[in-house]
Amino acid sequence: MTTPTFLTADQIASALAPSLKQRGFRKRRLTWCKNLGDLTVLFHIQRSQWSRDVWYYVFGIAVNAFAKQPVTSCDQNHIQYRCDCGYDDTCFTPEQVLRIVDTWEARYGSIPLLCQHLAAGTISLHSIGCNGYQALCALSEMANIPAEKQCPDYWFSEIDFAQDVLSSDVPSPNMKD
Repeated sequence: MTTPTFLTADQIASALAPSLKQRGFRKRRLTWCKNLGDLTVLFHIQRSQWSRDVWYYVFGIAVNAFAKQPVTSCDQNHIQYRCDCGYDDTCFTPEQVLRIVDTWEARYGSIPLLCQHLAAGTISLHSIGCNGYQALCALSEMANIPAEKQCPDYWFSEIDFAQDVLSSDVPSPNMKD
């Protein structure tokens, strides 16, 4: 994959679509979902309402047992992380976005991994999504996390997930391109 300059969210979405499909994600508009059985991993490109030159990447996890219907949109995320389209006026390349998607799935893409990160307080978070608090409380109980640590103040890390992934020397999991 080449690394051209991207001017719009639609252009980067077009560049990412084949690789995300190869990874098992299904696309609907600017949202990709991958059902892993217990969880659904979501990736969404959100256009800014103010400028076509600005967009955001939304990474989500939905616990399927707590979803009222099959998960197909970021509105159904229980855990969600959102970042700008790049840092220092430089847009992320498709390779960088794929590395973040792969790492998001590898880090949080199963109930045991999610419980492990809840117990350690290492979930990178922008917000708790729809019914997220109830889902995370139930997972905390499943993981036998002590009652005093069953709260958002304990579960989440202030780490900037994208910056952490891109500054790491660890190769991307699932990299197939």
